[in-house]
Amino acid sequence: MRTSAAMRENATQGYFNGSQPPYGYRKEKKEANAGVSRSVLVPDPGEAEILQQVFRLYIGGTGTVGVARDLNQRGLRYRSGTRWNKNHVLKVIEESAPTGTFYWGKRDTKTGALNDREDWIPIQVEAVIDPDLFDMAQRVRASRDPTTNPGRTGSSPLLLAGLLKCGKCGASYQLETSGKPTKGLPYRYYNCRSKVRTGKEACPGFRVRTEVLDKAILDHVAEKLFTPERCRLLLQDLVEETGILRQKTAEQRRQIQNELADVGRRIATWEDAFERGVLPAESGADKVLVLKAKRTELVQTLGKIVPLKPPPAHLYSDASIERFRSSIRDIFLGGSHAIARNDLRFLVERIVITDNKIELVAKAGAALQAMAGGQKNTEVSAGEPVLTSVVDWLLEGRISRTWKFAKDPDSSADLRAVENRPLRRQRAADLYLAVLAANPGISRAELARRCGVSRAAVTQALRGHRD
Repeated sequence: MRTSAAMRENATQGYFNGSQPPYGYRKEKKEANAGVSRSVLVPDPGEAEILQQVFRLYIGGTGTVGVARDLNQRGLRYRSGTRWNKNHVLKVIEESAPTGTFYWGKRDTKTGALNDREDWIPIQVEAVIDPDLFDMAQRVRASRDPTTNPGRTGSSPLLLAGLLKCGKCGASYQLETSGKPTKGLPYRYYNCRSKVRTGKEACPGFRVRTEVLDKAILDHVAEKLFTPERCRLLLQDLVEETGILRQKTAEQRRQIQNELADVGRRIATWEDAFERGVLPAESGADKVLVLKAKRTELVQTLGKIVPLKPPPAHLYSDASIERFRSSIRDIFLGGSHAIARNDLRFLVERIVITDNKIELVAKAGAALQAMAGGQKNTEVSAGEPVLTSVVDWLLEGRISRTWKFAKDPDSSADLRAVENRPLRRQRAADLYLAVLAANPGISRAELARRCGVSRAAVTQALRGHRD
């Protein structure tokens, strides 16, 4: 206990406990008191450069195995000469120290279990990457996580199979049959998998008649989920998210282009010296080979970081929003179970059920794609069309929205909408300019109304864009 307390105090004072520093850093002794030295974390130049390459490759679309393969092929090694593997890449990506904060005490030293967040002790260190770059990598990581993105749902006939989650224990919902048969068939319910398989000791569960919940979800998605106001809210999120992403992507490309230019100048200097006879060719041959390898690596990395285009201007028009809402009503109220089932998975990420409310998490990125394009994709197992479109202005999985609706106390079969969205009054000049471009001559008052903000917010955002 005394040792643990001493280590916590040491970490609180900003000193590093342990033998293995996070990747990108090394330990350095620092005099704490007279005759007493303690370890602090300082950037390791060699590892920090490789760490930046890991983040660039990963955000550029390369998977963890691909990143490891790319580094190994270029002769770059993990610590102690070990070849990179996907676990090394994931460990580097998930560590927060490169952004400027290392957390001591994240895991129990005996069991390895993750401790409560409030028990972590932050230690400030010198940052070696941009925090926004780290956040982008975490979002990419989350979008690839098989626990949240399990892939294709099995061929269950249930409309909501694979979408329903228990709000109490987090387990999936499954079909439960019970009661006296009606017309030769038992009653059918959605219920928590833990409750059905293990009993109420694992989870009290909450079951709902399949036909009641199916109808409620379809009606809610068709009539209440994607209102014009919510569609505009999604567009505001899109402007903020993609604007930040475009800026960071452009910064990364500029940085790599500057490095390319510098390497090119250095190669040209060496080659010029060889041609003029100032230096014998053999004296700098190895150096030139290293520089050329570096140039090839930078060119490959630059090719993987593709600039994100701005959203299409017509996306913000009332006509696009209404066309999208009309197609939603046709799909979910048209009577085709197969079409509704496929498109529900395209537009909805999950549905969380508790005793008195249902949370519906929409795939806002998918809704925006459908709003912009509305193309049909027939490559689905049921042979039915699914709303989708291929776009180069939206990074899949970056934007999500949660809305709730609760059981009406007057009727167990009726569900009413419950608003659960903060009205964000963010300045979004990109949005306003796109609407102006699509609607020449529109007044600022009308522009503010269409974007769901005040006229003052529009005026403030458009300062510097008088033309």
